[in-house]
Amino acid sequence: MKIVVLFGFVLSALPAAAKHFFGRVNQKVTLECGISTKPSTLEWLNDEKLVLKVLRGLTSRASNSNEHRQKYILRDSNLEINNLKTEDAGKFTCKVNRESQEHWLHLVSVDASPSDALQEGSEAWVQCEVHSSDQSSTVKWLMPDGSPIHDKRVSLKPVKASHGGTWTCEVKAAGQSFTTSLTITVTPPAPRTTKPSLNPSTKDSMNNTCVSCRADHPADIPLLLGLHWWVWVALGVSSLILILLIISIVLMSRRARRRKKRFQMMKKAQQQGPKKYCQCQSRQPAAKPAEKAPRRGRREKPSPLPLQPLLTE
Repeated sequence: MKIVVLFGFVLSALPAAAKHFFGRVNQKVTLECGISTKPSTLEWLNDEKLVLKVLRGLTSRASNSNEHRQKYILRDSNLEINNLKTEDAGKFTCKVNRESQEHWLHLVSVDASPSDALQEGSEAWVQCEVHSSDQSSTVKWLMPDGSPIHDKRVSLKPVKASHGGTWTCEVKAAGQSFTTSLTITVTPPAPRTTKPSLNPSTKDSMNNTCVSCRADHPADIPLLLGLHWWVWVALGVSSLILILLIISIVLMSRRARRRKKRFQMMKKAQQQGPKKYCQCQSRQPAAKPAEKAPRRGRREKPSPLPLQPLLTE
């Protein structure tokens, strides 16, 4: 009897086996605590980090933001996780009083590119990805017709009408399986524009008309680099005119500079030369008539003395 009691005590002391839960990205999942003891203290941890804690009816969270409150919701002792992201995958631990229970969350994401609405004849692919700590997880696709494809990524080249329908992704991890589905719609290709069919009478009338067309119009002249010959002629003439105009402008500019330089040199030479004054050539005074020689035998009459003022006493 003592052995049985001791064995039961040992079993109760051992931790319970971890539980595995599966969820799909962008959806929600509920993790069961797995401990039936009435909790006075309840804690939920993600990778040893506190998510929320309940102590004597009061709930405390790792964050008081609205996003955290909407993402993690406590249902009795179970944890509901909304809007799952790939980083949510991992280990969760539920602690009640002194007991703890580990859980592992495996997430699956399914996607179709470019979208789940495809057109026949185009190219696309579907992918099923597992986000799990179990490296031995496997993925298998089931096509709408039930054909299995043992690959997480399936290329649809080209897209066929048979590809439309429900694609099922089956995941196996930690000895358990999980399935999720993806619905793909395939639309027929856009109609191609075709030329209207012609009646025999219409063909004959067109042939008769074309005979006159060939007679009136010369054969098509081959294009050079996609342009008609007259376009090339116009481009050549325009280029020649432009070149002549540039040459004329250059010559006129050089000529104007030479004239300006010559004018500056002349002006500088005038400023550096000696100043010349105008010298008037006055008329020479007329020569006095030669005095007649005095005749012999006569005395020359002396010139009168100049008048002197009278002295008064």
